[in-house]
Amino acid sequence: TRSLGQSASSRSCLTKCVRWEESRPAAGRLARRWNWSWPGAFDVALTTTNDQFSFGSTVQSDGTARDLTLNSGNATITITGAIGGNSKPLDVLTITQSGGTTFSGAVNADTVTLTDTTGSVTFAGSVDLETLNTADQTYNVILNGDSNAITDAVTFSNTGYVTLVSGGDT
Repeated sequence: TRSLGQSASSRSCLTKCVRWEESRPAAGRLARRWNWSWPGAFDVALTTTNDQFSFGSTVQSDGTARDLTLNSGNATITITGAIGGNSKPLDVLTITQSGGTTFSGAVNADTVTLTDTTGSVTFAGSVDLETLNTADQTYNVILNGDSNAITDAVTFSNTGYVTLVSGGDT
């Protein structure tokens, strides 16, 4: 486990606090599990050079909508916790340069932007968005949560397939 900011035993810090656990699966690729809190007034970008990463805790703003950018190069991103709590959604969530991304928990943000991605971007949990932006690139978009609400009209510019499966899409 490596830490930036305060010790791994602390769950808060005065500035950005990032902690990750590293493991090397049989394939030899480095996998990172990110854990952090960001009580400061700033946006966050997490970037690796073709290393997988995942996190399972809820990620939400501090009351002011904040931006979160995730960039794993060509590796996959796995998020099992919720993104943007019900009362603290993110402003902009950007996925860029991923080898595929899976959101298992709910995603609550004003805007989600998908760009420079391959594979599939899967929203397995409920989605509550104002805007969904997709780039003209070869990746799939899968929305199969229990409830998916996107306020603005969406143009799916991606050249892969789009799958919409849910009982409550709007």
